[in-house]
Amino acid sequence: MLADDLPESCRLDAARHRKPIEQGRIDKLCGLYAAINGLRLATPLPPHRDRMLFETGVRYLDERGWLSTVLTEGMSNRLFASLVRSLARRHSLHVGRIPAAPPSMTQQSATSAELAVMAAIAKGRPVLVSIDKPLDHYSVICGYSPTRWHLFDSYGYRWLSRQHCTFGRQHHARHRLLAWVIGSASSTPSYR
Repeated sequence: MLADDLPESCRLDAARHRKPIEQGRIDKLCGLYAAINGLRLATPLPPHRDRMLFETGVRYLDERGWLSTVLTEGMSNRLFASLVRSLARRHSLHVGRIPAAPPSMTQQSATSAELAVMAAIAKGRPVLVSIDKPLDHYSVICGYSPTRWHLFDSYGYRWLSRQHCTFGRQHHARHRLLAWVIGSASSTPSYR
């Protein structure tokens, strides 16, 4: 089921004209890079601002005593959401959590969470995602098609198969996702 006002496929225009900032192959900073890449898609920033966002994010983690742990082990969803909100506020942006789909949803129908992600993309808003194991990764959804979520990703991932993803705790999916949408404070629904 697809909402009548959503296009079948959509991609953020900014993702067509920019490349994601890439993380190192041995660090676990995908959360910080996802936050920076999402903000880069949400608002036009000059290239020198990328470094400033990185330095601000590193300082945020360091001041809270998490930097060494995040470098080697990654970060929790709670820390990720807190970091993203802190960085977004500096650009007068709001971050809203998209609620997970209830476990009773069937795989054949688009869940309310999927529709919320698609609506955000159609309105020009990037969606940050936490991807559970086996990837154990943070990324940015920058578009969708009937079969794929398109990524703007620091590690080079290009897409995830929609049939292998779920927004919630359904056990049938290969990838369980949590999602946050970035937008202006007036245009981003406050899900939580």
